[in-house]
Amino acid sequence: MENISVKKNVSKSVEKNYLAQKMNVKLQNLAKREKLEENEIKNNLSKLLDTIEELENCKNCPGLNKCPNKIKGYVYYPSKDESKVAFNYIPCKYLKQHEENLKNKDSLLELTSARMKDIDPSDKKRADIIKWITKFYKNYNPSKENKGLYLHGSFGSGKTFLIAALFNELKANFNVSYEIVYFPELLRILKMILIYLKIK
Repeated sequence: MENISVKKNVSKSVEKNYLAQKMNVKLQNLAKREKLEENEIKNNLSKLLDTIEELENCKNCPGLNKCPNKIKGYVYYPSKDESKVAFNYIPCKYLKQHEENLKNKDSLLELTSARMKDIDPSDKKRADIIKWITKFYKNYNPSKENKGLYLHGSFGSGKTFLIAALFNELKANFNVSYEIVYFPELLRILKMILIYLKIK
């Protein structure tokens, strides 16, 4: 009896939330564009509202560096696959441009050939980070388990170059192998894998 009561309450809550948003023009347009049926809108209402909010953010976005979305450079967007509604992180135009720049031959060459000596020590904003990376390199011991590094900052601040310079130095002197992975893209791929596994 308790389960039936809980289900009824959830159904009433879903219906109430849907009725409150039913006349939302942006929701109607999104549902029409993706050919969503009424029950699909009801069952995914909060996610669809998240999508609308992120699309609105994109309209006034000043650039990748100040992206206000949950995952910078991405919009949480619905798509209909047969009878299921799935949500994926779709890259925005700024992120696509950023990735295109990274794919640029010169950029890749710069990253693959970057070394510690190439880091500009005159940038006072990065002085502490440079010291931190240099200390990590000097204390690195290939025969021991070393603590990892976590470097964060805004887009275009030079994080990838600094890490690539450190990794290339470790590779040259300690034969360390590495792979640079763009984290939001990794999340998107993992999400797609999970969706695929659920469908199967």
